[in-house]
Formats: sequence, C-alpha cells, structure tokens
Amino acid sequence: MNLGATIGNAAWFGSSLPEYHRYRRSLDNVEAAQRRILDALLRRNADTRFGRESGFGGLRGWEDYNRCIPPRDYEAFRPWIDAIRTGEPRVLTADRVTLLEPTSGSTGAEKLIPYTESLQREIRRAVAAWIARLFIGDTALLGGRAYWSLTPQLPNEERPDSVVPIGFDEDRAYLGKLAQRFLDLTMVTQPGLKGLHDMADFWFWSVLLLLRCEDLRLVSVWHPSYLLLLLEHMQARWDDLLEALADGKRHDDLRLRVRP
Repeated sequence: MNLGATIGNAAWFGSSLPEYHRYRRSLDNVEAAQRRILDALLRRNADTRFGRESGFGGLRGWEDYNRCIPPRDYEAFRPWIDAIRTGEPRVLTADRVTLLEPTSGSTGAEKLIPYTESLQREIRRAVAAWIARLFIGDTALLGGRAYWSLTPQLPNEERPDSVVPIGFDEDRAYLGKLAQRFLDLTMVTQPGLKGLHDMADFWFWSVLLLLRCEDLRLVSVWHPSYLLLLLEHMQARWDDLLEALADGKRHDDLRLRVRP
C-alpha cells in the first residue's frame, strides 16, 4: 500500500461524499431534476445572443427545447465562438467565458470549447459523485496511485489571436484546486509531461511511468482510444522501455518533477 496515495485518496473520498449523497437523492426523480436544471439554464441564458435568437424566453421544458433547438455541429457554432474569442460578452452564455479549451483536432480542425466557472463547478460535482462511488464500490482503490490522461498542448501556429485565454495550464484544472492537491499525492504522471512538444517523447515517458508504477489502482482516460494508443506505443517501443527500466531512467532526466 502506498501511504501518500492512500492519504490523498481518503481525503478526496471524504470531500466528495456530500456531492455523492446529493446525486443519490436526485435519483429519486431524475426527470424532475433534469427539468429543473434545464429551466434554470434557459432562464439564465435567455438574454444572450444565442438565447435571444433561439427564443429561450418562450421555451417551457424539454419538449419546447427539443422542438425549437435543432442539433448543430461545431461549424454551426463557430461564428458565436469567434465572437467570444474577440471578447464579446453574453454570446452563448450569460456567464463570463474564462477560457477556450482546444480539442485535439483528431477528427478535423482544432475546436475551441468555451469554459465558464459554472461549467467547471458542474464538472467538479460530477467527478466528485463518480470518484466517491468508485471508492465505495472498491475500497482497494484507496491504497494506490491512479493514471489520469494528460493532453499535451502542442504549438499551433494557425490558431487565431484571442482575447480569451486558450487552454488550461494543466488538465487537473478541470477538477478545481482542492482536488488538484489530492491528485498530487495519487497521480502516476505529473503535469510536466504536458510541456513535451515531441509526441514520441510524450508517449514514451507516459508508458515508462506506468511500467514503473507498482501500486497502480485506477486508469482514467477521456476516450478508450487513448488507452489503445498507450498500448500501441508500449508495444512499439518495448525494447527501449526495457532498457530504460534496466538503467533506472527517470523523469528527472527531463527536468520534470515526477516521483519515482
């Protein structure tokens, strides 16, 4: 058992329990909870450019929303996001957009996703309920470290200028400062990996850290394809990885603050 990871996991578990219990109570009537959230969002965002053009003020319930608001792809939203990028307020949301998070662009050109403080709170609440349920379901998870996928921010010379900051400094920022402190004790990898601009180096060091971790308990990735990429790079660099393990090669060689 890894004592530091156990302390971090236990603290995170305890801080997540209130949100888990709120989530459990909402399961008594999921539809009512969803209707309440949708109504609140429609009211709050009725006086935005998107809300006015979509008639949010006259919508009542998901039935009206489903009938009046068609599904759209990213390109349909691009003009509004371009307006946010130039600093225009109250475009898609009444809340101030704190940053635009770039996607990997794996299915086309890079996409910029608006993030607000309220959206980050919702993400933190969802993760808290999820992580508490994981620990309740399997207490052995408390005793070791976890691998959380990182998204390296590669230089993008084609990215347009933006008044709004683009990209989190590190993926842990999704979870808020409190969860970040707990994660520092439990993560297999460290945020320094995100600074690697050579993807071959990024995958090599990510896989090497996983292989060195003897107390791995949890793997969390944004999409299953990410895990498959890790396994593919492990297979492709297997001889190099074995040599690095035998030589005791560490992330300190990259000047990254990573625990052994």
